[in-house]
Amino acid sequence: MAYGLLSSAYNLRYSVWGNAYNEEEKSMAHYIYVFYMSKMVEFLDTIIMLLKRNVRQVTVLHVYHHVSVAIIWWIISYHAPGGDAYISAALNSIVHVFMYLYYFLSASWTDDMKRKQRYLFWGKYLTEMQMLQFTINMVQAMYNRCVE
Repeated sequence: MAYGLLSSAYNLRYSVWGNAYNEEEKSMAHYIYVFYMSKMVEFLDTIIMLLKRNVRQVTVLHVYHHVSVAIIWWIISYHAPGGDAYISAALNSIVHVFMYLYYFLSASWTDDMKRKQRYLFWGKYLTEMQMLQFTINMVQAMYNRCVE
């Protein structure tokens, strides 16, 4: 998703932000829709955890986040799947690549603590990456609001 979004933005000569939605841009709309569907998978994962009564890692914030993100990206993919929406989707996709890579490696190396300590030190930075992504998204939203 990240590569598709960024390569579409490059081919469409998008800037970092300040890009208007153009309904003729089908490639960007495709990747925005794929991104939206990935958010639905994450939302389904939350539903499965709740149905299994695995509430240890499910908080009110977790549920609120996945419900609101699913709704927001449905609106974006339905009404304006392009323009400046690409930067938020691309940043979130990049962060998720690192998150899922970390989770995969951590789960794969369950019996090798030395390997985990040596190679997975960067896990403590995942939350900071998410917060940086959130901050960039907020700055973009404020910029777009001021330009209107």
